[in-house]
Amino acid sequence: MDTLGWVLGHLYGGIMVNWFAINRQGFIDFIASLGLNLPPPDWRTLFLLNIPISIVALVGVLWALRGVKQERAAGGFDLLGTALISGALICVVAGLGANIEIATTAASFEDVGGLPSYAAPVLAAGAIMFMLFLWVETRVKNPLFDLKMLARRSIVSGLGTNLFVGFCLMVGLVSVPILVNIRVADASALAEAALQVGILLSALTVPMALAAIPGGWLADRVGNARASFIGLALAAVGFALIWRTWTLDVSDTLIALEMALVGVGLGLTFSPISAAVIDSADQDKLGTASALVIIMRLLGMTISIALLTSIASARLSYLASLELGPNLVDAYQAIDVYARLTVQVLSEMGLAGAIICLVGLLPSLGLQ
Repeated sequence: MDTLGWVLGHLYGGIMVNWFAINRQGFIDFIASLGLNLPPPDWRTLFLLNIPISIVALVGVLWALRGVKQERAAGGFDLLGTALISGALICVVAGLGANIEIATTAASFEDVGGLPSYAAPVLAAGAIMFMLFLWVETRVKNPLFDLKMLARRSIVSGLGTNLFVGFCLMVGLVSVPILVNIRVADASALAEAALQVGILLSALTVPMALAAIPGGWLADRVGNARASFIGLALAAVGFALIWRTWTLDVSDTLIALEMALVGVGLGLTFSPISAAVIDSADQDKLGTASALVIIMRLLGMTISIALLTSIASARLSYLASLELGPNLVDAYQAIDVYARLTVQVLSEMGLAGAIICLVGLLPSLGLQ
């Protein structure tokens, strides 16, 4: 249910943004009739709408759990460990992020893309904080994560596999919006493109959420390792098809079919990975084990977006320099070239997704 909730978020966003655009004049007239000097709603309004939705969700949770007995565990919260691991992750994301802040002032393609100039010291700081985190966790009375859990093969295998699953998931989530928007004729069609993005991403995420159910059924019959292996193999095939078929004119139908294949493949891994990790944890560590499953997927997604942005921007700059020369050319003067090369880079990201899925097969073999 958690997965089903977040996979529909982009569709909700696309529908709302398109609705805002269609009724723009009506909103302007309504706001003016109230005597207010406010802009009409747009994509930024979604973040404001999320506030009351979150409050309603919070009240709903509190009401649903009102009769549940709460048992508090002894000990305190590991603030130092939390600070160290948070700092380490922030440094990793910042260090791997693309060098885009100079894109508006760069004179040559060599200055655009790749890792930022501060990548080395920031990544080094992240590594130091991570090592300190491990050191702290072995010495505090109530660690944030009990590192002894990592002595169990199935837990390590499950967490490692889910890291790769999260990495591959983000490849699909970022590729479709870029492809759709790069094909938009002009800015006036961006609201319609948002709806198209929401629909095409649903072809990835809805099958992925629904595949978690047959994923559990499959795991019961062939085992967690084989079920995850099958899922990753299917996703790898889907990404390979993206690599070989995506062009500027690729049809929405083909995109949706390939996204669905990737989604089903990744979705089949959810249940066996969760089951393998949670079943291997001690009774008093079930909550931590469950949280680690989600954390590793989110960590994979976070690292993926940062690293792939750097790689893709550097790759695009390199390809553009081969066709347009070493000096930057205004995007509007060579829009067809930039659009074609962008789609080529997106297709190559499909190859990267396929490779990561195949690498993820290795830790999946350790699931029990």
